[in-house]
Amino acid sequence: MTTVAVLDANVLIPNALCDFLLRLADEDLFQPRWSLTILDEVRRHVPVPPTAIERRIAFMNAAFEDALVTGYEPLIGQTDNDPKDRHVLAAAVTAGADSIITCNLRDFPLAACQPHGVVAEHPDAFLLDLWVRE
Repeated sequence: MTTVAVLDANVLIPNALCDFLLRLADEDLFQPRWSLTILDEVRRHVPVPPTAIERRIAFMNAAFEDALVTGYEPLIGQTDNDPKDRHVLAAAVTAGADSIITCNLRDFPLAACQPHGVVAEHPDAFLLDLWVRE
């Protein structure tokens, strides 16, 4: 069964990392997920003109039609991780994700993620795990 992983904004902002992860997803090594809130965070922090990021997000959504998670908002108040990142864990739970791929592990402690059946992974560990499995 293919891993379902929510990609946090901080792994979608660096172009090289985002591109590499999405190429692996395109090879069916995992199923990527994100939310409008995550994409809004990308828009606010990516250092490119607004037209370029809008084009990139449109391509992402077109290439991965099932990636956009909706309906997660009611779960935000039921998560115990960092308040600024509760939307990410709520999206992961709603998506039935196995993992949250993030460079910011401290905002997703095991005690907050484990009750929901989700693991927060640094992209390095996630990529190594994909490599070992293949």
